[in-house]
Amino acid sequence: MPARRRIIGKPDLVAEQLSTSLEAIQREAQFSLIVSYVRAANNILPEYLLGPSRGSQHLSQARHVVYYLSHVGFGMSYTHIGQMITRDRTSVAHGVTRLEDGRDAPELDRAMHFAELALAELFATSWKASNDSGE
Repeated sequence: MPARRRIIGKPDLVAEQLSTSLEAIQREAQFSLIVSYVRAANNILPEYLLGPSRGSQHLSQARHVVYYLSHVGFGMSYTHIGQMITRDRTSVAHGVTRLEDGRDAPELDRAMHFAELALAELFATSWKASNDSGE
């Protein structure tokens, strides 16, 4: 029987890779939560919200909300959001800017404020519960 080779890695590098993959999983979970919230609030099917077509103005505005909540609420970069929704980072930046400009309207400002708070709390609670080791 051949001897097993022992792979020795740098502990810091292994920890960094695990941390990066955990962060990627966390970002995907956050993004999924945001998409679910926006599509439910706007009664939009996910294939339309995440689809390649620009769609109607209603759909485009809903997509801007996804961009905004991802970037402002959870700190995701434009590039990362673009990769997750199959859009260019400049399109994401444009959507965030459009929504920020619209926050002058009190109704939209209030809706975005409470959406940010609710999603952050919901994610923190569900992430902790799903990663609780039962200790």
